[in-house]
Amino acid sequence: MCHECPSDAYADCFMSSVEDGDRDPPSVAASRNKVEPERAGEEQHSLAEEQLARLAAIVESSSDDAIISKTLEGIITTWNEGAQRIYGYSAEEAVGQPISMLVPPERPDEVPEILEKIRRGEKVEPFETVRLTKDGRRLDVSLVVSPIKDAQGNVVGGSTIARNVTERKDTEERLRRAEQVYRALIERMPAITYIQRMGLTSETVYVSPQVTDIVGYTPEEYTSTPDLWIKILHPDDREAVLAEDRRTNETGEPFVMEYRQLAKDGHVVWIRDEATLVKNEEGQPLYRLGVRLDITERKRAEEALADAEQRYRTLVEQIPAVTYIDPVDDPDTSLYTSPHIERMLGYTPEEWQTEKLWPRRLHPDDRERILAADERFEAGGEEPFSEEYRLLAKDGSVVWVREEAVVIRMKKADPSTGKGSSTTLPSARPWRSGSSIEPSTTT
Repeated sequence: MCHECPSDAYADCFMSSVEDGDRDPPSVAASRNKVEPERAGEEQHSLAEEQLARLAAIVESSSDDAIISKTLEGIITTWNEGAQRIYGYSAEEAVGQPISMLVPPERPDEVPEILEKIRRGEKVEPFETVRLTKDGRRLDVSLVVSPIKDAQGNVVGGSTIARNVTERKDTEERLRRAEQVYRALIERMPAITYIQRMGLTSETVYVSPQVTDIVGYTPEEYTSTPDLWIKILHPDDREAVLAEDRRTNETGEPFVMEYRQLAKDGHVVWIRDEATLVKNEEGQPLYRLGVRLDITERKRAEEALADAEQRYRTLVEQIPAVTYIDPVDDPDTSLYTSPHIERMLGYTPEEWQTEKLWPRRLHPDDRERILAADERFEAGGEEPFSEEYRLLAKDGSVVWVREEAVVIRMKKADPSTGKGSSTTLPSARPWRSGSSIEPSTTT
């Protein structure tokens, strides 16, 4: 800086180094020439013009935004290339026209309100609205409007920066509609859909309205107490459920479990809970997305079936005869043999079934006749199998038996009825059901 120049004038200062072999660092010599105030003013004006030209170039070359200036009466005075790309008007068509030509008819008060704020020197904060293009299309735009002031600080116009956000708004609308569709689907499913935050134990952050129908709590009650699902676990199931929850949170494996919860009114609800871990693009866990089904009726049916099975099993096993069930297409493989087989022949039910002992324990003098009768029965199956023959007991003794058997044909899951009995089997496969009794003493 040249400190010798007076404060009311500009100067050209020239500085150069002077080499001197005896001095380090070299000395610096300076000279100055005084510049007259007139020349200084010209240089200031030239610099200002350069700055304005540079700013104008930036405005004109803006590729994304429309930058428009207007008078306080709303007449367009400048129009950049971005405005032409967005609205379709050239600068020649737009300059001199009212800015209201871009405003839809249903928004007549928008421009006057903006101009009024500009006159007061206020900046209009960013807001989103709708504008019209030259060809009549409606665009969603984001606007920022600022006052333009002259050198004395007087407001002489306004500057508008407009960004076309139609694509973003369209995307948001598509997402909103998709969310409505999926929400409607989820909220009509006969199950609770939920999202849980990952942690030491999972916490519920979203739950569908079906939670009210199944356990009596509203979604708001459920999410305002994120660990409510834990609090209403049946005491006998809580430890096992929480252990599995922690394990799957650590491993990332799906959570699949059946357990009981206590509804708001205190009754027990059986739940089948299946949840999957959702991860981000980097593979980091975000949350669990799950479904809870009310399986109370199924559990009651299973319990009733188990009770009935136990009653009939007890009844069958008290009969003084060997009762069995064999598949017709594989009669040597026994599906069930009652415990009386051990009293009759000395073999346990497990030995009789796994070792397929029936054909091997037929008496040699009866084997051919009985196997032929058995083959005819299995081929036709219309008439009951009814034969008397001899079997060899485990200790080698001979036991005379009378065997009665019928074929039970199933139609899907409907029960077929046998003479004096009924049963339900899970397929259309034919089964052979029968019993063997001792008609006389052992010989």
